[in-house]
Amino acid sequence: MGPTALMDEAAAYVLQVSYRLEADCTGQSQTRCEACIKGKEYQSQANSLKTCEPCTSCDQPNANLEVDTKCTAVSDATCKCKENHYCPSGKKPCKICEPCQVCGSEGIKVECSATNNTICNDKPSVKLVVQPVSWQKALLLLCVYDITTFYRSILNQVKGSHIPEIAGKIGWKTMKNLAMTNNISNVKIEDIEQNYPNDSSERTNALLREWEEKEGRNASQKLVDCLKKMKEKKKLEEVLEILK
Repeated sequence: MGPTALMDEAAAYVLQVSYRLEADCTGQSQTRCEACIKGKEYQSQANSLKTCEPCTSCDQPNANLEVDTKCTAVSDATCKCKENHYCPSGKKPCKICEPCQVCGSEGIKVECSATNNTICNDKPSVKLVVQPVSWQKALLLLCVYDITTFYRSILNQVKGSHIPEIAGKIGWKTMKNLAMTNNISNVKIEDIEQNYPNDSSERTNALLREWEEKEGRNASQKLVDCLKKMKEKKKLEEVLEILK
């Protein structure tokens, strides 16, 4: 039997922290209290509830989180970004972390931190001589050449630093349709929905990361092609602008 329950003026039982109500007091038996399951549940306040709160998990797929403080009987677990990852939202608790950018020969200007991505030094500028083109001629080029061909030479692979911005432009509904029509399993989509039931932006981030892992170096081109096929003209233009 757990700790003794205290009865207030309203005749409601109040249990100590870290316990839940197992059975109410009756004419034949006393109130029974049950301790929260260690490592799986907690209860941080005196209460009369029949369930404990579930501990937060830091093991969501593709979230890049690890345990900061463990769950105890009286407090929830907290998560932090894994090494060489940062939280793009800057909010605590962070729900999904992104890999820190790796600088090349230009070197690092600002190191990656828990809330900020790496900032690299500016690369040496290369001067280009560009022949002026009138807007009428540019419009004609766009009409003659398929828009994806026009941008093909400037498309980069979808990188971790692009994912939150691209996901914000695409939105959950469109991203889900893209995934379902490109052989990302319903099980994976449902897992992501269960991991982020009340946060559509985090769901979209996670599903776009799954897309990136599946498509590899062709992820950006495939994304552009599919948006065009779906006639999502505005979203296509916004994604192309990000990928310049």
